Amino acid sequence: MILLLSALNVLGVRRSGSVQTVFTAAKLVVLAVLIVLGLALRDGLFPQALASLNPRFHTPAAAILAQAFVAGLFALSGEYRTLYTKAIFSEWVFYALVTAGIFVLRRREPELPRPYRTWGYPLVPAIFVVLAALFLASTFAEQRSDLLWCLALMGSGIPAYLLWKRRRRSEKDGVREPRS
Repeated sequence: MILLLSALNVLGVRRSGSVQTVFTAAKLVVLAVLIVLGLALRDGLFPQALASLNPRFHTPAAAILAQAFVAGLFALSGEYRTLYTKAIFSEWVFYALVTAGIFVLRRREPELPRPYRTWGYPLVPAIFVVLAALFLASTFAEQRSDLLWCLALMGSGIPAYLLWKRRRRSEKDGVREPRS
């Protein structure tokens, strides 16, 4: 009997450790999203209606609720595995783009002081970009229809960003474009 209880205890500790790890990771993701969201709101990348802060907690409550609503829509859109694949695919697209951005910045701004040295530059970042591209191509080949939708959604941010940038530039120049 004692052996059975000991075995159950060990299994319970292992399971609870796994559950705790999942919840800790989820909390970290939420915290990272809140930080990025707050910075984007501060920089004017989202509508002002979403930028209002909760007076008690000083968090962008409207933006958090809007994000929760959109996340809920995504959660209702399909099964977990498909949703997870889309999320990971999207993350890896941006990992590759950010790493490739190192090469662009080094070429455009060669004299800019570097607060962080990229280890093994240029070989290590180049290898990472190539491996990320292979990973993305492999994933895309397996799940083309699901990921086309994902790429279209990510790509929709490009015209939105260009419109925002154009509006911001015209506001800096003191020229306001008529709203239609």
